[in-house]
Amino acid sequence: MAGKVKHKGKELSLLMAKLAYKALDDKQGEDIRILDISGVSVLADYFIIAHGNNKNHVKALINETDRLLSKEGFEPKNIEGNHNGSWSLMDYGDMIVHIFGKEDRYFYALERIWADGKEVSMVESDVAKVAEDEVIATDETPVLKKKAVKKTDV
Repeated sequence: MAGKVKHKGKELSLLMAKLAYKALDDKQGEDIRILDISGVSVLADYFIIAHGNNKNHVKALINETDRLLSKEGFEPKNIEGNHNGSWSLMDYGDMIVHIFGKEDRYFYALERIWADGKEVSMVESDVAKVAEDEVIATDETPVLKKKAVKKTDV
């Protein structure tokens, strides 16, 4: 990364959401959903909601999400939740990740509460494509650009 990301447009917040999705998917997160809430809230552009099967799984999902987003230059403004592995909220400004244990996810039912948001579909090809995108962040404006494809990659 060339510098810290200061300005986040919707295209960049979608990239963050896809990176979070990839991290959760890589660690076998369950029922991963991306909700576009930009039309119904000023809180963020996207919510990512997922759950793990047990406390250790939830912690692994949190750690991998934080690791991958940090690697790409995105640092959370805040991470809240309890330390016993039943839920966490990771606030990246324009994108917020909610990771729950299974029981807590169904209890809080965020998809029902935010039903006016639009679900963003992610298929395997979208998840693989996230690794091909590169974010170049300057002190002024982040730029999303494609990595060059080598002939050996084709």
